[in-house]
Amino acid sequence: MFHLAKHRGDPTALDYGAAFEANLTATLNLLQAARNVRALQRFVHAGSSLEYDLSRAPLRESEFSAPMTVHGVTKAAASLLCTHFAIRHQMPTVVLRFFTVYGPWEDGARFVPSLMVAAIEGRPVHLTKPGHRHDWIYVGDVVDACIRSATTAGIDGEILNIGTGVQTTNEDIVGLVEASAGHRLVRACEPFPSRSWDSERWVADMSKTRHLLGWEATTTLREGLGMTLGWFRTHLDHYAESAGRPS
Repeated sequence: MFHLAKHRGDPTALDYGAAFEANLTATLNLLQAARNVRALQRFVHAGSSLEYDLSRAPLRESEFSAPMTVHGVTKAAASLLCTHFAIRHQMPTVVLRFFTVYGPWEDGARFVPSLMVAAIEGRPVHLTKPGHRHDWIYVGDVVDACIRSATTAGIDGEILNIGTGVQTTNEDIVGLVEASAGHRLVRACEPFPSRSWDSERWVADMSKTRHLLGWEATTTLREGLGMTLGWFRTHLDHYAESAGRPS
């Protein structure tokens, strides 16, 4: 069972109730339902790098959670629920903490889709101040990690980072998109406002995942952004300016 559902609200809004219901209550409901399924081989829960204290890097699974967002708080609580069910009920659970996932079908309001649409249609992009970093991972690699975690022995009750172990600045992402598009993007005069969770250090420690899961990402950032741009060129109608997200 792959539990990938999450709260999609505005992360800047302190909507504790909705985030709690979607990220924590829903996880508990699924764990309780799956607990009695005899054929269950693995319950794979999608965690988040926002569960961590992003002022420290590289981010290790053994570190104490100190999330800066409501999403991170509720995701961290859901991860604890999964490990509790693994210990208390001997349920085969694993938590995969996704880092910054990008690729086809991503919400149009997010950074990479906004760059793709700007590259294709010439819209101006609002960029954050220089220096913000993320560990970017292509969605195809995330799918591969999920499938592998469903059948790998010896990982019940574990929390594993799913990233690349490489951090990249937002401005370097823009440069790679420009290289794939073959032209410079138009910069908006007004910068995108900084957020509480923006960080100059955001990268996964991948040693535990390599050891227990025998997995690492294989798609380079240049390759992944190139494939994403190609996908957007053929699916741009799903990203109409009035929609704000793929339909």
